Amino acid sequence: MYSKEFWNNPDAKKSLKALKIFLMVAGFLALGIALGFFIMFLWNATMASIFDLPTVTYWQAVGLFFLAKLFFGFGGGSQSSRSNRKKRHSQEQSSEVDFSSDKAFKEFWQGEGKKAYEAYLAAGNSAEASKEPK
Repeated sequence: MYSKEFWNNPDAKKSLKALKIFLMVAGFLALGIALGFFIMFLWNATMASIFDLPTVTYWQAVGLFFLAKLFFGFGGGSQSSRSNRKKRHSQEQSSEVDFSSDKAFKEFWQGEGKKAYEAYLAAGNSAEASKEPK
């Protein structure tokens, strides 16, 4: 489409960038105008006929849109990135378990822990017994 000289020319790149910016601004303006007419059409087709309200002009429809955005929020985006960050942080903290006491626990369990647990079960304090209603 264009030669290498065109793409390597800094003036051509600047003009293309300016054209892109102009087209984006024009596109946003066109969408805004279309949105105003769409809201006006919806209001006049539904609210005016169903609830016997007066019809609205284009600028009133745009004003209704901005009032609705003020009252009900601007969309605020998803909270998932914040909650994902919190979940990841808590998972990282929980994955940093200190296993240095494992050896001490095994020695305790072999020495007196196992006997104490068996005595507890022998006294009728099993897990099944604690689930029964009293």
